[in-house]
Amino acid sequence: MSGTDTRPTILIVRHGRTALNAQALLRGRIDEPLDETGSAEAEALGSALAAERLIWVVSSPLRRAADTARAVASAHPGLGVHLDADLLDRDWGPWAGRPMEDLLARYGDADRAPDVEARPDFVRRVMAAFDRSAARAVAGGASVALVAHDAVNRAILTAVAGGEPPGGWSQRTGCWNRLQRTPEGGWAPAVVDRKPVVS
Repeated sequence: MSGTDTRPTILIVRHGRTALNAQALLRGRIDEPLDETGSAEAEALGSALAAERLIWVVSSPLRRAADTARAVASAHPGLGVHLDADLLDRDWGPWAGRPMEDLLARYGDADRAPDVEARPDFVRRVMAAFDRSAARAVAGGASVALVAHDAVNRAILTAVAGGEPPGGWSQRTGCWNRLQRTPEGGWAPAVVDRKPVVS
């Protein structure tokens, strides 16, 4: 939303690419920086979302998300980035830095792996962060941006939509999603996995 529109909106942003992303390895709590492509993706997000009437930008504390969030906030003078540990990536334990296929080969399902953050706990903390930011959007009648991770974004989309589409949610690095307020007081995805052109 831009201009004089006062409808509350939540933008869910995925951080730019990292070296582990490029290798299709689990990231979890490994705190690695954006790579060159990821930095360009973050800058493109800042440009693409510059017209949004943002009143709040909140991010996972991990560098890849926080640096992306700063690029988004930089297009809005006076707007800082707030860090929220509830937006941290899912904790993959000893599987971080390894292919998902290794985990699946051993347990068949990530949710059965004993050293991985339990899905109910993960979803509970992520939605707590979402609810706090959603309250700001409603109170301000404006837009807020949450900058986080693939697993975090998909958990939010699944919760607000009441399920996943066939094939699941796509969340490319450097993408953004728009959630709009419904007449019933909930949220609904209006834009999913939109990725700005990276120059």
